[in-house]
Amino acid sequence: MPLTDTLTNLITNRQHHQIGVDFPSHSIISSLRARSERVEARRSDIFARYEPKLQAFLDFVLGQYVKQGVGELDQEKLGNLLELKYHTVADAAIQLGGVPVIRDTFIGFQEYLYQRSGDTG
Repeated sequence: MPLTDTLTNLITNRQHHQIGVDFPSHSIISSLRARSERVEARRSDIFARYEPKLQAFLDFVLGQYVKQGVGELDQEKLGNLLELKYHTVADAAIQLGGVPVIRDTFIGFQEYLYQRSGDTG
């Protein structure tokens, strides 16, 4: 089920449950939906610029961004993201082509994530 459908179900279910059940607020759900829609609208353009191993890493990063928010795109989070996906930064560097490639990819894709519709790169 696509994330936007899951979010719609959360909103609907929240409206039908008793008070006291801890559901995400409407603003949180709206933020999740906005991030999910942004990712889906730009995914193919982002992935077209990177080879498959980097696409897999970016797919993971984009998933974290949707779930956790824009803070996941901070450069200070890069090491944590690499460890979550690859267990160590060294393993990530081996699989993805080195730390400079990873850093350039992590910083570079964000331009396309936030590019307005109709802009070309």
